[in-house]
Amino acid sequence: MHKTAEERAPQKESTRDKIIEVAAEIIAQEGLRGFTAKNIAAKLNITDAAIFKHFKDMNDIVQAVVKKYTNECLTAIRLIIFDKDLTIQQKIDKIMDTHIDMLEKSKGAIPVLCFEISRSNIYDNRAVVSFLENYFDLVSILLYRGMEEGIIRRDLNVEEAAFTFLGLLQSRVFIWFLRGKEGNIIKDKNTLKMLFEEGLFGAKS
Repeated sequence: MHKTAEERAPQKESTRDKIIEVAAEIIAQEGLRGFTAKNIAAKLNITDAAIFKHFKDMNDIVQAVVKKYTNECLTAIRLIIFDKDLTIQQKIDKIMDTHIDMLEKSKGAIPVLCFEISRSNIYDNRAVVSFLENYFDLVSILLYRGMEEGIIRRDLNVEEAAFTFLGLLQSRVFIWFLRGKEGNIIKDKNTLKMLFEEGLFGAKS
């Protein structure tokens, strides 16, 4: 079935989507200190009032930013985990690549936002908690399957293993910030992946 010219044409980005992207950029660069309606509006050349035609309040924008990037990540992970053509090792490798790609795409916005929300009493953390719970459930499925098949070492604590890679990425974001936010956040993803994978597959000492 042929697509119409309208269907073939690239879809114009909505103002709502632009607000979410700019909000993520501001958070990545300045943290929640610079996360104001005034700063978002200035970057988009719109009024503060125009922002709130699309969002109820600033907390609503925070939730949208978190959901945009974490939902993309979770969707990709689900597809990988339930791909019958991939081995356990391939799935874990692809999941790590997905995390790193999302991290670079958002320029560290989500780890920064998760950290800042966790110590803030202004914005609620429901979107962050939901992501972590869903992430743990998905990765646990894969880890337990690997243990059953004898591919992943059975002496691992699944919760610690599931969240270790996220912790590694979080620490890399902070180092990147301290060094002036230049270049890629992950300088050598193969080394990072190797260190984590050896912990999963390596022989018990």
